[in-house]
Amino acid sequence: MFDTVLDTLLDPPFAFAQNPARRSNAKTVGLVLAVLSALSLLVGLMSMPGILRSSNLAFVLALNLYVGLFASGLALFGGYKMYRSDPEGKRWVIYGLLLYAVVGIVSILAGSAGQILTLIAVGVAYYCVVTSRYATSATTEKPSQNP
Repeated sequence: MFDTVLDTLLDPPFAFAQNPARRSNAKTVGLVLAVLSALSLLVGLMSMPGILRSSNLAFVLALNLYVGLFASGLALFGGYKMYRSDPEGKRWVIYGLLLYAVVGIVSILAGSAGQILTLIAVGVAYYCVVTSRYATSATTEKPSQNP
């Protein structure tokens, strides 16, 4: 059952995923997500000492930090795999985005309203991943010059 839910997340039956306004190249989306995930991972690692020293909601913040770092790692790995034209990379990116969404929701429940922007960014990234397609030879061929 869990695999069915995750497969539905990977290939949703919604109209926006089946016929999007614009399809992106999956390699480009993977590269952008890998760079953004690496930056997120770097910022998370740099903020770790400050968050672990705080005494106010330390457990929730530390747990959010660890899950966020893990989500960044998954999205980084998946973005790299997408960049290398591996379709399995989309699955890893979506796992990371799902964890980002959980972290954002927990943070909102803990009182951090700024995480709404994170949830919006996760939604945009999810849309880009789901609607992206890998370039095929049929889509990359140049039209013939014959009249």
